[in-house]
Amino acid sequence: MARIFLCYETSTNASVQSDTWDRNFRRTVEKMGCDVVFVAANPGRVAASTGDNDLRLEFTDHVAQVFESENTRKPFDLAFFYLMEGMFDRDRFQQIQFKDVPKTNFSCNNIHQFDLVRGISDLFDLNLFSEKEAAEKFESIGATAKWWPMASNPDYFSPRRVDSINSVASFVGARYGTRLEQIHQLLEHGIDVRANGPGWERSSPAKQIDLMTTLGKWAIARMQLGALRRTLTNRTQPPSKHRVTSTTDKYIDWQNALHTECVERYPNAFGPPVSDEQLVKLYSSSAVTLGFLEVFLNHDPTRARLKHMHLRDFEAAMCGAVYCTDYSDELAEMFEPGKEVLASRSLEEKIDFIRFYTHHPAAGTKIRDAARKRALAEHTYAKRFSDLFRHLGISR
Repeated sequence: MARIFLCYETSTNASVQSDTWDRNFRRTVEKMGCDVVFVAANPGRVAASTGDNDLRLEFTDHVAQVFESENTRKPFDLAFFYLMEGMFDRDRFQQIQFKDVPKTNFSCNNIHQFDLVRGISDLFDLNLFSEKEAAEKFESIGATAKWWPMASNPDYFSPRRVDSINSVASFVGARYGTRLEQIHQLLEHGIDVRANGPGWERSSPAKQIDLMTTLGKWAIARMQLGALRRTLTNRTQPPSKHRVTSTTDKYIDWQNALHTECVERYPNAFGPPVSDEQLVKLYSSSAVTLGFLEVFLNHDPTRARLKHMHLRDFEAAMCGAVYCTDYSDELAEMFEPGKEVLASRSLEEKIDFIRFYTHHPAAGTKIRDAARKRALAEHTYAKRFSDLFRHLGISR
């Protein structure tokens, strides 16, 4: 029986209460029969976000104490981390007596925020990354790495019995990037969309923006942002700080104003974050579940638009959703477009998909069944850990 040391945050988003990573990691290896010792990395996240060096050192000391004590009592076969820059003290971490225990560090979102792991990747024997295209980033710094795609745990993410499928196209996730712009366009085309998550709630009255006085600002911001995006498609370095600050501020103002308009015109379209159970029920009850692969490099709207897969891509499939997201080659490698997932190459195509499957539930059932079957066969975290164990020569 393999003995595993785990250290990660339990939630996928610090602003949302969720046990997703715990369900995917700890519950999976426990069910596989592994002996598990877990240390929550939540204090490390707080240290990174606040710059609290004392908390950072305290967290690292705690990790060291638990690992060394437990490893002495009974040696570990694997130390599995999900850590980022600023969460722990580098010098203290290097002093931990890992002995012959292989150290892995998992990371995601490397396509647009590689800086979060660039400076710590040398501390681990193997870096696990979830986006296939991120391989070249680890190669560029000489880090030993392995593509380890995201997946889902079918014990928690599974179809729920619902009275009927509604006509809603739902999205659960943060208001980020161009998601608001796209959902606004869907609403304008008469699509019944519901978006839940951080940033979608109605703004307080004190934050309302006078739409009539900001119309000109919107137009300027969109033109400037569009021009910058066209020139920055293949750019890795940002433009001047002044230009970025000016345009980003205008873009944020425009986004806030657009959000204000949307919640006024479509009051039922937006809501707060939902629980994990509510999320799964939405996958089961929505006519179509929406996804958006687009991200900004370093979260900067003036820089290149990029695409990468997200955890919801696998959760939705595992729950048997009719899932509609953006096309990417990696998505097409994970799920067959048109059969197991709806992969749109334009907003117009996304609208066509939503309208068709809203009115043809039988066709949606075929997508649901095929997606669930593929996810169960190839995209469980039990399969991911089994592959990792084989790669490291760990016997279960």
